[in-house]
Amino acid sequence: MSFKAVLYIENQERILINSELVYSQLADINGRPTQLPMGEPLHLVFPSNAQDELFYEYMFAPNRMCKGYIRVFKRDGLQKDFDIEFANAHIIGLKEHFSSTGKEPMSMALTISYGISRVKGVIHEKKWNPSNPFKISSATPIQRKTTLEPTVEDGYFTTLKGDRIPKSELKTGIEVYYVLETQNAIGEFIDLDLADAENDFKYNGEIVPNDVLEDLQITGNSQKIKLEVIRQQN
Repeated sequence: MSFKAVLYIENQERILINSELVYSQLADINGRPTQLPMGEPLHLVFPSNAQDELFYEYMFAPNRMCKGYIRVFKRDGLQKDFDIEFANAHIIGLKEHFSSTGKEPMSMALTISYGISRVKGVIHEKKWNPSNPFKISSATPIQRKTTLEPTVEDGYFTTLKGDRIPKSELKTGIEVYYVLETQNAIGEFIDLDLADAENDFKYNGEIVPNDVLEDLQITGNSQKIKLEVIRQQN
């Protein structure tokens, strides 16, 4: 199962295809740094849609600044791994790409130059940055809101009558339930990795590609997914 990263920017949300964040330092012949670290622009790619005019507006307004963050999720697609935050940022590059083949026929690539960033809690600020929105004033009381992270507690196969079946005993041609147990995840979407080297599966009459049931919405703390066990297709 692959990782998932989502861009949140100016009340917009985009699932990323890929992103790149680079920091570097010039060094002398002995490898000793000769200047402060530099943060290169942030490069992002995500599927295009009809609501992308916001990015054109920022691209064509060089004095307009934006802020946002990228949230990287753990492999279960639910739990936060870490955030890449940026502020006082300008969109300095925009590219829309079309291809008649592949899963993502339309994509948008953005280049974002930021004045300040915070990655995994560590702040990097450029000389031209006008302000630090990540600084907390000691005179302002901090109100902490407890947010429970969504978690996957367990997952297992059962017969249609509810008897638990080890994966090693699954047989071609039978129908089973995959029982997914989660906490604080109702309404979330995950990629469910069934990971069986001996069998493949059908869900709603369709073969599950690579044993990964993509974009499955969590509807309850204990959820049954009906599957048909089929012969390996490779």
